[in-house]
Amino acid sequence: MKWYGLIDCDNFYVSCERVFDPSLENVPVVVFSNNDGCIIARSNEVKALGIPMGAPLFKYKDIIDRKGIKLFSANFSLYGDMSKRVMETISMFVKDMEVYSIDEAFVNFREMSTEMYNMALKIRVALKKWLGIPVSIGIGRSKTLAKIATHIAKTRTGSHVFLLLEDNEPLVLKDYPVGEVWGVGKQTKKLLSRFGIRNTLDLREANIRFIRSLLGINGVKLVREVNGEAVIGFEHRKFPKSITRSRSFKQPIEDINLLEAAIKRYVEMATEELRRYNLCAGRLAVYISTGEYAERKYSRSAERKFEVANAYTEEFMKISSLLLKRIFKGGYRYKKAGIILSDLSPCTNKVFSDLYENRINRILTEAVDKINSKWGKGTVSSVFSSIYKGRIEDEERRRASFHYTTSWKELVVVKA
Repeated sequence: MKWYGLIDCDNFYVSCERVFDPSLENVPVVVFSNNDGCIIARSNEVKALGIPMGAPLFKYKDIIDRKGIKLFSANFSLYGDMSKRVMETISMFVKDMEVYSIDEAFVNFREMSTEMYNMALKIRVALKKWLGIPVSIGIGRSKTLAKIATHIAKTRTGSHVFLLLEDNEPLVLKDYPVGEVWGVGKQTKKLLSRFGIRNTLDLREANIRFIRSLLGINGVKLVREVNGEAVIGFEHRKFPKSITRSRSFKQPIEDINLLEAAIKRYVEMATEELRRYNLCAGRLAVYISTGEYAERKYSRSAERKFEVANAYTEEFMKISSLLLKRIFKGGYRYKKAGIILSDLSPCTNKVFSDLYENRINRILTEAVDKINSKWGKGTVSSVFSSIYKGRIEDEERRRASFHYTTSWKELVVVKA
């Protein structure tokens, strides 16, 4: 019998900051998005103060100052690299795993219950000792039950490991709100509550035909999952489904040329990642928005499907400009812009050779990738990056920590 485990890094972005600055241990820490100033990660000390996720910093300035909360601008290069190290460490202990997000991974345990628990403890100890990242691990008969078990591991156990066995499932599920179940959104929660289904045990014991009429096939899968049936299997995809790059601007932008510089900077970043995964993208989407708080609201997107999927930065930049011009409307103050690369697939050698008809372009692209890989992202970049960094990039980046693991210039210095 397969048992599913979910390994979830505790307060991951905050934990990454603490790895390289031990003085932050047991200190309230907040990580916020670089431009819109919304909280995207909180230490337990901050959670205890009642500051919610996603809250704008300015609303909590008084309590932040009063409690001496440490503020960090998001350092996604650091977090991404630490995530890679976490996943590589987990793979040393288990053969079958699925990277679910930057800070979560599902694993298959095939051992008996006592051995599973001990294996989970070993993984947790290794991640904390080798990388400094604390994790919580939940184990159950399905991925949904493993999710629930991980929540219990985070909040109710000292070991941060919880094994949800068939015998104790009813007691745990009765105390677990249905709105917290993986895949249940606000509207689904309201709908279920209307029919007296308020906890997960209620959902588990609900009539399957009624649930199907209410929620369709996804509702049926949900009920089967909380009954211990492994309906949601593993995705063994070793690359992302899509790559998104976007930013909220500190100051709204009205000039299409500045928007174009931002869009092309995002294209540059996204296509570099494509090539790092040896992937090609078959679709590009561009979007711009004034934001929900603007007096005059405007939001549009446009996309282009490519006849031949590719990973060539110049090609995507050219198309992104055309898409932006199609959706741009003057007289609006744009607060956010971004791009999405999708329809991703592995690039074959033939595809790569077809991409770069001009041999000089191919050699140049490969050289830039190698330099940036060795010396850090952005060591060599386009003129649009210079415009972006000089005119758009948020001044709050001064609160960002160093790129300790991805830049030779910012390695940790230890004085003996």
